Amino acid sequence: MRKSIKIWVFALLLAMVIPFLGARAQAKDLDQIRDYEITVDVNKDGTLNMIYHIEWEVLDSTSEGPLTWVKIGIPNSKYVSMKKLTSNIKKIGYYSASGSYARIDFDKSYRKGDIVKFEFQLVQDYVYQMNQFTEGETVYGFTPGWFNDIKVDKLVIRWNADKAISTEPAAEKISYNNGTYFVWMEENVKKGGKTYCEKIMAVGVGQRTPAHFHWFKTEDIINRGGGTFCQQMWKADEKTEEILNEPFTVKVDGVERTLQPGEILRLHPGQS
Repeated sequence: MRKSIKIWVFALLLAMVIPFLGARAQAKDLDQIRDYEITVDVNKDGTLNMIYHIEWEVLDSTSEGPLTWVKIGIPNSKYVSMKKLTSNIKKIGYYSASGSYARIDFDKSYRKGDIVKFEFQLVQDYVYQMNQFTEGETVYGFTPGWFNDIKVDKLVIRWNADKAISTEPAAEKISYNNGTYFVWMEENVKKGGKTYCEKIMAVGVGQRTPAHFHWFKTEDIINRGGGTFCQQMWKADEKTEEILNEPFTVKVDGVERTLQPGEILRLHPGQS
């Protein structure tokens, strides 16, 4: 591992919404997150040691029954280990359903008025790039998983400041658990809406990146380099996620444009 670290926490501050996909989703509020915290330490091998602390209140246990399990979004499927830290977790494991999650099964059913406080540990890999912007530096990029239909009273992310040289967005430093941590906090996070982030991609001449999309995140792709950035684009079916053979619209520098399926959109330096 390189000693110099930069940390990018995407879509975390500035009038954002951080929806967090939970296990139960509907029009009526069934649940509310009172407290959601992630504490991150960088291991010597570059993996992340992540402690998740969640306080989950049940608002309605009649519409869809009591709360017996939840799923919590994690960075990707390349986790090293996953371990429960509280006795009220009966079982924990990786869960894949249009994303990467930790599935938490509780030791009992929780009903209206109950608040379940639980913690688990995740050792996560594939969240950094070496020499991405500057030789000798390692850049970590982290987007917290999101609830789409649940309000979050308080969201806190702490990241151990050891060897870190900068963060984006800027973060306050605090003393926590016998160490110094960067901390980002947001209160009264509303449900619904899309997360926003500026997409950071380091693409060389002739390099191709995999095609992908996000249902719950809006990305602002800005060409800050010196070449032309080309994107081949399609519209996806909301139910099947298959590519659709029909026109769609995007905004380029705030101006709406209609593209044909598979059309290549070219962004020149400074465009977004």
